[in-house]
Amino acid sequence: MDPLGQGVSKISDLVTFVSKTLPGEEGECEIYRKSKGVQFGFLRDGQKNLSKISSDRIKPECEHFSECLGCSFLHIEYPKEIEIKTDMAIQALRPLNIPKLDHFFACPQRFHYRNRIQLHYDIKKKTLGLINKTLGRTIAIPKCRLPSAPISEKMAKLYQDDLWIQLVTEKGLPPKGHLEILERESSVDLVWNRPYADGGFSQVNSQTNQILIETLQAHIPENLTVLELFSGRGNLSKPLSPLQNLMFDAIAEDFQTEKGFEYTQLDLYQHDSLDMVLKKTRSLGVPKLLLLDPPRKGYSFLPLLVDQLPVETIAYISCNVSTLTRDLRECQKHYKVDSIFGFDMFPGTPHFETLVILKRR
Repeated sequence: MDPLGQGVSKISDLVTFVSKTLPGEEGECEIYRKSKGVQFGFLRDGQKNLSKISSDRIKPECEHFSECLGCSFLHIEYPKEIEIKTDMAIQALRPLNIPKLDHFFACPQRFHYRNRIQLHYDIKKKTLGLINKTLGRTIAIPKCRLPSAPISEKMAKLYQDDLWIQLVTEKGLPPKGHLEILERESSVDLVWNRPYADGGFSQVNSQTNQILIETLQAHIPENLTVLELFSGRGNLSKPLSPLQNLMFDAIAEDFQTEKGFEYTQLDLYQHDSLDMVLKKTRSLGVPKLLLLDPPRKGYSFLPLLVDQLPVETIAYISCNVSTLTRDLRECQKHYKVDSIFGFDMFPGTPHFETLVILKRR
């Protein structure tokens, strides 16, 4: 299986990636894309397309699984999913000479963990759901198993008698767009046609996020001076009780009034952002800890940053272990890996979070 949870078939020199298949299975798939000598396929009729079925395959607990691209692993038991994801992490981390993880944390619950979900709608086609680019249409998911119970209840009401169409019409919204359903402390809100995670990014899985925070706390001393990149609302740093925290992110947040937290709004990918971070940080001395949690594309400026700012410890959290490996590989001349953990923040999908803690040599 590949890092996206697809089965890999090789017949002669032709490599085909087939979604929702397992090692050892045989059958026929439908090809939907060819690129650079490989091709991509799917099972048009699900398990019916298979002539040989893996003993690991189970009946998915979600009725949308065969058509919806939201999940990749519901056709296997959860412990097997964790085993595959652990393997994925180890394979991606090979350039760092890491033979194993300290631990890979499973999620306490496989279903109903998401505290927000984004759906796409089209009034003309009367569709609300997730886009399946393979089939070229939107898949309705009224009984999706991933959202929390309050969000699931709200979704069911939206689908009942096409209530969502009535809401779009009454609000005078564009005929085509997206809807994010958010669970907050005391409400479930509908946010129409706004950027994803409107109002500030937060992890979609509160339970696994807490495990991540507790793991970080156990391996990072309190009362440190911290430089935090891609800080969001301080989800990771606030529980560490830092002595001083310089926070940088592109979102519009204001922490100036909070003791010990100094926030700077900054697009960390712009060409002069590194100079701005270094100038601001050096004015207060060299932090003890560099904490970063970048988007999937990683942070390629990291080796340049630690060359000029010799922090004692780096804690790098990422939902893309491949870009994490790329960024940390060049840091190894100054740092050695102290510990590494995986966290299943997104059960059912091929995604997970990785935490690597490095100490200066």
